[in-house]
Amino acid sequence: MFLRSHHLSPVPYPTSLVEEIDSILDFYRKIANNDPNLLRLIIPSEEVWRFFVDGVQQANGSWAAFEYREPGYLPALYRAYQTLFDFSVNIDIHYIFRLHALATSGVDNTNYSQDDRAITGSFRDNERGVFFRLGIWKNQPNVSEDGLYEYFERNSLLTTITMNIVGISIVVDDSLLTFLRNGMEAVQSGMTNMDIVNALWRSIEVFIPKEVFKSRLALAKARLAPLLKLLGETKNNREVATVIYSTMIKNRFIRDGIEFRLASDQPIDTFSILAVEMKKLINDYQQGINQAKTSLEKLHVIATFIQSCEQLHPFLDANCRTFCMLLANHLLMRHGFLPAIFDDPNRFDAFSRHELVAEMINGMKNTVELIKKGMLYGVKTMDTFMRRDRDYFYNVVAIEEQGRDRPCKRIKY
Repeated sequence: MFLRSHHLSPVPYPTSLVEEIDSILDFYRKIANNDPNLLRLIIPSEEVWRFFVDGVQQANGSWAAFEYREPGYLPALYRAYQTLFDFSVNIDIHYIFRLHALATSGVDNTNYSQDDRAITGSFRDNERGVFFRLGIWKNQPNVSEDGLYEYFERNSLLTTITMNIVGISIVVDDSLLTFLRNGMEAVQSGMTNMDIVNALWRSIEVFIPKEVFKSRLALAKARLAPLLKLLGETKNNREVATVIYSTMIKNRFIRDGIEFRLASDQPIDTFSILAVEMKKLINDYQQGINQAKTSLEKLHVIATFIQSCEQLHPFLDANCRTFCMLLANHLLMRHGFLPAIFDDPNRFDAFSRHELVAEMINGMKNTVELIKKGMLYGVKTMDTFMRRDRDYFYNVVAIEEQGRDRPCKRIKY
């Protein structure tokens, strides 16, 4: 279950992080007197897109790749950005619904475009499993060994919980295999037993979809055999995390066409369960932030809350942009910090919470660099979009310009 006693970090942070956050806050005081509305005027409107595009992708194609993949992505997030500066709102389910609705309204090629029954700005109401695709792409991981261990500790595969952990899934040659807690569910889904691992995983079996693997069963078994053997020898969650991270992810087991995923679902009355769980997470956040005394304690509470929301994955789509981009930056500014430009917001999927605090600090350092230099990741916004995109981009930027009370303070490039 999601950790309920997470309010303050049980392990002290290194002195270097304390010094880094102090330096960031000192910069914030000097340029905007710690006022997020003044800060808003300092960040040029044409740079706001950076808060909604993975930093590791900003040097390659800028915002355009996101916009081409999901037309309407950028205007929707520019509109949502304006709401982040209203600090009179309560942090509750209704506010989260509002952020999600703004982030998805008018955006094409999302899951909402493909499912007429799904409603933006509302939790999913089906039993669809939640999958996190974990790995390392271009030397950029969205998972760590400590993050996996924390996830397994909070969501024990050996207990029955409200957030039902279906199991662990692997993709082999673009086809999904799943370690399931309940074999009967798999049989009813038309799947065939493949293997059974040791006592730690005694309720988990590996199944292969008949229609996919009936002609490749032997190959699939052979390719998975080394992993199953290692998992079969594990005795605790730390060893499980080590095997999965070191063998499958760090050492590029996925290069052989095998991909690692985490899976969970809410099998009964999905919407109600998600609403109850989200309220618990909000209450935990409120208690934790009220107890937090130092900057790092506040960041730990925020990281815990955002990651718990992301791992709950209550929406059919756009969870990352709702929680890891919008809500995270609202909470950072709400509690006296700069907003963050994350290198990879997907690291909230399976980094440890200590690591996520460092990610948030690094994201704030990115914002400082943008303000100081007028560029980030070696890229100037005005140099990155093609001529035919110029009018479209300025129409998007106008959304933020019109939302400001007075003209933006420009930074000379």
